[in-house]
Amino acid sequence: MDIAAQHHNEGKHLHVVHLVFSFSFGGLEQIIKKSIETMPKFLQHTIICLTKSDPDFTRSLAPNVQVFELGKPPGQSPKTLYQAYLLLKKLKPDVLHSYNLATLEYQFIAKLLSIKVRIHAEHGRDASDPHGTNKKYILWRKVFSRFVDYHVCVSEDLYSWLSKTVNIPKDRARLIKNGVDTTHFCKTSDSFDNNLTNIYGHAARLDRVKNQANLVRAFIQACELSNQFQQCSKLVLVGDGTERQALERLIDSSSFKPQIEMWGSLSDMANVYRQFDVFVLSSDAEGIPMTILEAMSTKLPVLSTSVGGIPEVINDTCGYLVKPSHVDSLCDGFLQMHAQKHQWESMGSAGRAIVEKDFSQHRMNEEYLFLYQSRKR
Repeated sequence: MDIAAQHHNEGKHLHVVHLVFSFSFGGLEQIIKKSIETMPKFLQHTIICLTKSDPDFTRSLAPNVQVFELGKPPGQSPKTLYQAYLLLKKLKPDVLHSYNLATLEYQFIAKLLSIKVRIHAEHGRDASDPHGTNKKYILWRKVFSRFVDYHVCVSEDLYSWLSKTVNIPKDRARLIKNGVDTTHFCKTSDSFDNNLTNIYGHAARLDRVKNQANLVRAFIQACELSNQFQQCSKLVLVGDGTERQALERLIDSSSFKPQIEMWGSLSDMANVYRQFDVFVLSSDAEGIPMTILEAMSTKLPVLSTSVGGIPEVINDTCGYLVKPSHVDSLCDGFLQMHAQKHQWESMGSAGRAIVEKDFSQHRMNEEYLFLYQSRKR
């Protein structure tokens, strides 16, 4: 009997509060949403946003999932801490599951309220500290880690950093790799057309740490270096964020503007991936991004910067890795992928096999559920 069935037979219910900085269209938010949808029904889920949520995204949640916004201003906010205290006291959850550095200090409140299980997950480092060397942030994690039962990392890279640099004890550190619903993210046809325009697709929030500016520059450079690449290639960016206007200006100033499209935020990502031929990512820092797993599950070959946990997922059977923050290297990646077009189909199948084996939604759910059901003090 698995742990979900065992808990159901005991007739108990668990209330899990997910604490996030904001809640909109993004990889972390998609993980939370999909986990809520696929976890056992005896779990009750509530989401607290320190700042605000996107109403279009929250409407996609199940009706019984409550979302609270605290409207936190920039910087430290004693008022928001007190609001969180009052709300958690009212909700009385069994589990507080916080995500990333901005929410860590709120675990002190969970300890104060004797919330039974306190979990903090690191899905990636802060944009201003991509390598995790900021002494202030390291000290902050060390101070507030004492109030956390389990620190969860989504990649071996983050796990090693958390253990060796932040010095989180091994009995409180857990590696739970992100998982994807392979039945939802799948290719609808195994046909492969060598004659159509090749769409190099990217999906992520438009943020400095994602470095889409380098992605655009590398694509333009590849078009300039290879007329053959230029004639049959298109770059598509899906997502929105603070870098949108800067990227639009960069694209507008290029002579290859017709071949670079920005589609904005889209909710039906499974269908979006099916319109791509290659998935591309240009981040300067990552954990294990859901977009890569979703693209691989859809049998797309991947061109990505080699950062964070990405090398734990991508090898030369399913993609091509390049140096981060390096336009020439990424440009070469575009040209290398173009030259290997005859291998895209086999690369996509290899990527799908990797996801099915090591990065399934079911496996991730089971590992989180095990922590949710613990009663560690």
